[in-house]
Amino acid sequence: MSLQTPRAQIVAGEARRLCGTRYRLHGRDPVHGIDCIGLCWLSLAAAGIRCEAPNGYALRGGTVKQVERFMSGIGLTRIGEYGGQSPRRWRDGDIMLTRPAPLQLHMIIGAAGGMVHAHAGLRKVVFSRAGRLGELLAIFRLLEE
Repeated sequence: MSLQTPRAQIVAGEARRLCGTRYRLHGRDPVHGIDCIGLCWLSLAAAGIRCEAPNGYALRGGTVKQVERFMSGIGLTRIGEYGGQSPRRWRDGDIMLTRPAPLQLHMIIGAAGGMVHAHAGLRKVVFSRAGRLGELLAIFRLLEE
C-alpha cells in the first residue's frame, strides 16, 4: 500500500473543518447543508479533485458497483475486500462506504484518528472516534499525487 498523500491529508482536514455543518439530503453547500456525498464532494474538491457530484438519488438505494465506478472515475482506488466491521485498515483521507441499514449506503471520511460523516439523525456533520456505523463495504483511497 502507498503512503498517505498530501491530498489525502487535505481531504481529511476539510472533512474535519465541515464538522457542525447542517445536514441536508442532496446538499452541496455548507451554508444550506450537506449530506454524506456533499461532504465527500467538498472534501475532495479542497484537494483539487473536481467532479460532478451525483444527485437525484434516494435515501435508500444504489449499489457498491455504482459507487466503485464513480470513485474509480475520479481517481480513487478501492482497497481490499470487506463485508462486515473491519479493524482499522483505513487511513486519514480514505472514504469508506458503509451500509448502516438495509438498502442504505453511507459514505464516511477517515480523519485524525476517527471518522467524519453527515449524520441524518443528528442533522449535522459529526466527528466520531469510534462506533459502529454499519457494515463496511469498501474503502477508497488516493494512492498518488
